[in-house]
Amino acid sequence: YGTVKFDGGMDLPVGPSTLSRLAVQYSRRNGYFTNVATGRDVDDRSSLAGRLTVQHEFGENVTTTVRVHGSRER
Repeated sequence: YGTVKFDGGMDLPVGPSTLSRLAVQYSRRNGYFTNVATGRDVDDRSSLAGRLTVQHEFGENVTTTVRVHGSRER
């Protein structure tokens, strides 16, 4: 059905007390059926999602983590 999937992540160094990570997920597949009237695939799927995480250590006992998520489906 023409399925393509990708999952990946990368740690991105920012500084001695700041860490970050970028993660991406992609998926695509063709439809399982063909509409005989139009000749087009039915139930095609395509999705893309990402997440960025940034963690900063202000001292021995104080750490802040910020996460940003986003996704799109068609």
